[in-house]
Amino acid sequence: RPCSRGAMANEARHPQEFINASVALKVLKALRAGRVRRPDLVVAHGAPFLEGRHASSVGAAERYAIIEEVFVAALDRGEAELARRCLATLNARFPGSKRVRSLAAMADEAAGNFEAAMGKYDSIIEEDPANMHVHKRRVALLLSKGDTAGAVAALNDYLALNAGDPDAWLELARIYTAGAQYRRAAFCWEELLLLVPSNPVFLCKYAETLYTLGGPEVKTARKYFAKALALQPDNLRALYGLHAVRARRAGGKEGRRRSLVMRPRGAMAFFRAQCCQAVVGSAARTKGQRTDRDDAALCADLSEHAVARLRAAYKGNDFNARLLERMLEL
Repeated sequence: RPCSRGAMANEARHPQEFINASVALKVLKALRAGRVRRPDLVVAHGAPFLEGRHASSVGAAERYAIIEEVFVAALDRGEAELARRCLATLNARFPGSKRVRSLAAMADEAAGNFEAAMGKYDSIIEEDPANMHVHKRRVALLLSKGDTAGAVAALNDYLALNAGDPDAWLELARIYTAGAQYRRAAFCWEELLLLVPSNPVFLCKYAETLYTLGGPEVKTARKYFAKALALQPDNLRALYGLHAVRARRAGGKEGRRRSLVMRPRGAMAFFRAQCCQAVVGSAARTKGQRTDRDDAALCADLSEHAVARLRAAYKGNDFNARLLERMLEL
């Protein structure tokens, strides 16, 4: 019967030791279907298919797929000898295969031989420029080396061929945001929203980037916060964003301009990040900016709604409630 993600973490469903081929295949199938990353279980249940009597208990295609999974799991666990045996088996069966060569490059990465790995990736891309997996491995390798400029160039080259890949746009947006290149990050979020228009996380990220850019972009940020809230009524980021937009447009307290571009994990981290950031700064209207009373009233209504929802969300939790009130005073 189908296994839920929680059930797959259950030791009863996932025995830690190899019992027989039938049980091992069920465990590996469950891990694959649930996208659960458990290299210990993959090695425990997949390694017996590498050689010996269990190697002939499954079809050839399934066996080599399992060996590839075991290879990646062995790299995760730092079991270099097991990874070498898997790679040798695959290379013997598929000599010269681009897929096996990319696995060999991953082994070089794990061993710290970055130049050798990059050389293998480059040679594969010369033969197959549309190889998505190898392009992404190159980006990951450049980031692990700390070569951010190289990773950006590689991502741009990849997106020139695969502009419909949301993961690539997401990674590029994160790199630009980390480098405070908010205008370029905003372009990446726009491309992501064209591909996934109803994702409240992407809507909030784009709105936060626009808020950070300031000026007339703050009003546009409000629209995207409101859209995210319409899609996900309990979205705390969108609620606080609406309040922050009102404070920004009303003037706020004197101080540095504040950025809403954040990378919190969970509500607690979100509030701590907010409290540690600079105070909502001066939002003096730029030259020629017009005062719109109707717009200000709408902004105030949205802010009041957001504040009420935030207070309701943290009612009964004194610590979080105090943090919230402190932020609302900024």
